[in-house]
Amino acid sequence: MNNDITTEERIDNYLLGRMAEAERAAFERDLATDAELKEEYECQRAIANAVQKVAMKDFLTQHAAERQAESNNVIDLSTYFKQATGKIREFFSSGQRVAWTLASVAAMVVAIVGSVNYTSTLHTMQGNGMLAYAELSAPVARDGNELDTIIEEAYNLIGSGELDKATDAIKKAKAVVLDSLAQPVETEEDEYEHQVLQLKEYDLEWYEAIVLMKQGKVSKAKMMLKSIASSSSQYTEQAKTCLK
Repeated sequence: MNNDITTEERIDNYLLGRMAEAERAAFERDLATDAELKEEYECQRAIANAVQKVAMKDFLTQHAAERQAESNNVIDLSTYFKQATGKIREFFSSGQRVAWTLASVAAMVVAIVGSVNYTSTLHTMQGNGMLAYAELSAPVARDGNELDTIIEEAYNLIGSGELDKATDAIKKAKAVVLDSLAQPVETEEDEYEHQVLQLKEYDLEWYEAIVLMKQGKVSKAKMMLKSIASSSSQYTEQAKTCLK
């Protein structure tokens, strides 16, 4: 077997779960018949296990308080990789192929730490959504009109956890608002009505942000929160707080 980059990439892709089913099956057949490939694979897998089982536990313990305190969950990996390298070398002799596998192991560690960060961010985002909803006052219907009825429905659906239905109600209400705002302003009463509609649009945007947070759709929730934070919405400060 030629020890080229293709072989290393195949091992990387197999360990990281990046192979299609057919490719994985072919690799496993090669492992069963190619002694040199199997040796390289076992070496890299052993190093990966060393990092995950020995260094990762220390790393997560060391940074647990920082992850909890910092809402952005940014972790500096530079110190960790220095420590991990030392720990790896305690497990393997200098004659083994450690150097070329470090990049692959680093990719695994980044994936693991990234998942920890994402999980933490996800839980924070969902908690923000529940808190934001709890702080809302129930909408008050004005004359029982269609728009207020839909907004009240959206509010109640969020509270009952029927988030997909809430999303549909929000979209329906926003369509009514946008259609009404497109009408010309000819009188003072029209101007007043537009101002009320603008406030309702802000309400609906905040409802949408709450739904996205409660669903754990981090990227979309952040985009919506940034939009609210930069607007004239009555929820600007709440959005900024969530983003922090």
